[in-house]
Amino acid sequence: LEAGPEQPLYLETLRGCPHRCSYCFYGKRFSDLRPFPESVLADIFALARERGVSEIYFMDPSFTAAAGLAERLRRIAELNSTGIPLHTELRLESVQPGTALLLARAGFRSVEAGLQSTNPRALRSIRRSFHRAAFLRGAEGLKRQGIAIRTGIILGLPSDSLEDLQATLRFLGEAGLTDGAEAYPLAVLPGTELKERAAELGLDYMRMPPYWVLRTDRLSEPDLFRAVRLAGEALGGELFAPILP
Repeated sequence: LEAGPEQPLYLETLRGCPHRCSYCFYGKRFSDLRPFPESVLADIFALARERGVSEIYFMDPSFTAAAGLAERLRRIAELNSTGIPLHTELRLESVQPGTALLLARAGFRSVEAGLQSTNPRALRSIRRSFHRAAFLRGAEGLKRQGIAIRTGIILGLPSDSLEDLQATLRFLGEAGLTDGAEAYPLAVLPGTELKERAAELGLDYMRMPPYWVLRTDRLSEPDLFRAVRLAGEALGGELFAPILP
């Protein structure tokens, strides 16, 4: 996309995702990861410097999923000689202390990290993994390097009750991750396994975009409104702007 002064430059270096979360369509029906040639990066950083962009946003589905991550980060550090702030999405469990250091040296100033829920039953229902100790280790490593973390959770997952949501919000608070945290309603997207299993999982949802969940096996429609309010109070502010028809 065209980049201009004081605007972010959006960049994909990888298509596909090794994870198979049932609500997500990043991986489409492909079984493999499809990286762009590393040679593209030199041209992109040259363009970013020339245009005076405010940030480069690596929009890979999971930045740490590609092979040869350490060498890749060293290459980015060489190319990012002027220190353009970088941003990406990753799994905190994959961030070792050495990885956090390399991310900082490359110029990453912020990351998005999906938590979704701390409820094991809900996570199993969407084929999502969560390793508490590794998650906290990754978060602490990034914070030590001064990298801001925007953690995401999903409202209305199967098997997730209001009490489970409150437990997830407490975990974020105890981990010091509420600043910048974001909460989104579950979207039952066409083409996903979640949509195919929606009836089995007890989900009722909008049949048109944005496909948000309306009721779950554990939450009534009024409960979902309570969930939005609880998350807003815990995370501080309006969670998402209403989407017009």
